[in-house]
Amino acid sequence: MVFSKFGQVEGVYAADESGARVIVSYVEVGSAQAALKALDGHSCPDLGGRSLHIRFSVLQPTSEGQVNDSIPVSLVASELSIPGLNLWHDFVNAKEEQELLAAVDDRPWNNLSKRRVQHYGYEFCYETRNVNTKEQLGELPSFVSSILERISSLPDLGDSASLVLDQLTVNEYPRGVGLSHTLTPIQHLRV
Repeated sequence: MVFSKFGQVEGVYAADESGARVIVSYVEVGSAQAALKALDGHSCPDLGGRSLHIRFSVLQPTSEGQVNDSIPVSLVASELSIPGLNLWHDFVNAKEEQELLAAVDDRPWNNLSKRRVQHYGYEFCYETRNVNTKEQLGELPSFVSSILERISSLPDLGDSASLVLDQLTVNEYPRGVGLSHTLTPIQHLRV
């Protein structure tokens, strides 16, 4: 990948629905600065000779009373005051992420409008926005076993630790695709 030459990339995210712009997040600020210096305004052979126009930013906490018109981003669950919401940074490490992606890629997909999906345990019905608990597809795949064990041993789950995790939906969205959705009460534990 073009950007990983400069340091560990935390993630690459679509900046908007056009697919023409991305946000590249580095683990270290110095890596982002090196990428900016090397790539901004220069032709990039790895990207078919396209010129990149790069902007650099660093996450800054807002101070009390400061006007901020940007979309709020929370890095800790406690900032949101939502009972039962937990956030564990790096819950899945880079090696596990690659193993999970490889395992998922080796399995068949169902193609839907603007995305493809895999269902395990119970199929999520998009028309009813629920699962049919009378039609089990089978057990969850073995490639998530270690993740499930880790979830069940988390200290912050309280009463939720005894929940049976028996439904998994894997979605893959093409870059820049946005889907409308309806917010409903959370009825599943999602990690």
